[in-house]
Amino acid sequence: MKKFVSLLCAAILCFSLCSVVGCSGDRSEILKVYVPGEYVDPETYEAFEVWYKEQTGKSIEVREITFETNEELYVKIEKSKADYDLVCPSDYMAEKLIAEGLALQIDKTAIPTEDLIKPEYLDVARVYDPDLLYNVPYMYGTFGIMYDYEKTGKHIDSWDVLFEADAPFKGKWTQKKSVREAYASACIYAKKDELSALSNGFTNYTEDYKAAIQSIYEDESESTIASVKSLLKAQKKRLLKYEVDDGKFGLASGSLNGVGGLYWSCDAGYVMADYEDDDGKAASGNKNLWYVVPKEGGNVYMDTFLIPKYAGNVSAATLFLQFICTQDVAVANSYYAGAISPVAEAYDALYEEYDSDDEFFEGTEEGWKEMYMDMMFPKPETLLRCGVMKMYKSNNSKINLMFADVVG
Repeated sequence: MKKFVSLLCAAILCFSLCSVVGCSGDRSEILKVYVPGEYVDPETYEAFEVWYKEQTGKSIEVREITFETNEELYVKIEKSKADYDLVCPSDYMAEKLIAEGLALQIDKTAIPTEDLIKPEYLDVARVYDPDLLYNVPYMYGTFGIMYDYEKTGKHIDSWDVLFEADAPFKGKWTQKKSVREAYASACIYAKKDELSALSNGFTNYTEDYKAAIQSIYEDESESTIASVKSLLKAQKKRLLKYEVDDGKFGLASGSLNGVGGLYWSCDAGYVMADYEDDDGKAASGNKNLWYVVPKEGGNVYMDTFLIPKYAGNVSAATLFLQFICTQDVAVANSYYAGAISPVAEAYDALYEEYDSDDEFFEGTEEGWKEMYMDMMFPKPETLLRCGVMKMYKSNNSKINLMFADVVG
C-alpha cells in the first residue's frame, strides 16, 4: 500500500508539473506563441504548419497562448521563466525585455529586418532596439483623438479639448484608464508652448520637433510628474469617464453620452468600418467619426515579436518569423488585427487596396478619406509629431502611484 501511495503521489506530482509548464509532446514539434488575444489570424498558424512541413520535412504544432497586458507577459518571462518560443510585446516592454537580457538575438541572415520593414518603422523599432538585433516588427498604430463630428460640429486638432477648462463639451470627453497614454498626452500638452515655438505655430514639423516629442516620452522628472498630476486632476473634473476598451463601441453606436476622447488608431479604424461589438453583435461602421493625431503631437506604437530567453524551440520560432513577414501572410494578419503591418510589401499592397476601395468611402464628408488614410498610413508629417513609448526607469513607481491617486 505504501508503494502504491508513493507511485500515486509521483504520478500526481508529474501531472501537476506538466499542467504548469505544458510539457506534453515532443518539444521540437511544438511552437508556443504568446500574443494578445485576437491579434494573429488562426489561419496563419494552420498555414505555417503546412509550410513548415514543406520546408523541413518535419511536423510542428502551433500552440497560441494569449495575454491581456504587457506586464502579464513580463511576469511570465521574468518570474516564471516560461518557455514560450515567441512573444508579442509592445515597444516599451520589448525594450525592457531586451535591457534585462530576457530576449535572444534573432538570426539576421534568416530575417534581414532592414530589408523587410518600411524604413520609417525601422526608425520606430530603433528607439527600443537600437541595432535591430532582437525584434521583428509586427503591427503599428498611433494614438490621438477620435470624435463624433456630427456632435462637435467642428473639427478637432488639439489636446485643448481634453485639458482646457473652458473647452467645449465639458463632461463629454473620455480618457484612457492607462497610465502611459494619460501621462504621455498630459506631458505633451504641458509642453505645448515650447512645441509651438519649435514648429512655427504647429505649421512646420522637422526632425528637431520629432526629437523634442521623443524627449517628452522619456521625461520622468519630479517636476514633470507633479505638473502632469495637476493637469490630470483638473482634467478628471471635466471627463465623462475613464475607459479601457469599451468606449469605442459606445461612441460608434451613440450609446455613450460623449463626443470623443483619446483612442488608438486601430480601434478608431475598427468602428469606422463594419464591426462586431464585445457581445459579437454586428454593427455598421460610423463614418461620422473622425480621428486626428493632435497638432502638438501623439504616439506611434509598435507591437513586435521577440524570441524570449527561455524559448524551447528557437529554430521553429525563426521560421515562423520568416513566414509572417511574407506579403500574403502579413496582409491577412493586418485585416484580422485591424492594424497595418510595417512589412514593406504588405504595407504597399494594403495601401493600394484601401485607397482604391471607392465603395467604402462613398458618401463620406469631404476630407474623410484623407483623414482615414492618414490614420491607417500616417504621412511623414504625422510621424514627425509622434513619439515612441519608453520603459519607465527610476520613477516608474512614482508615475504609477501618481496615476492611481488621480484615478482614485
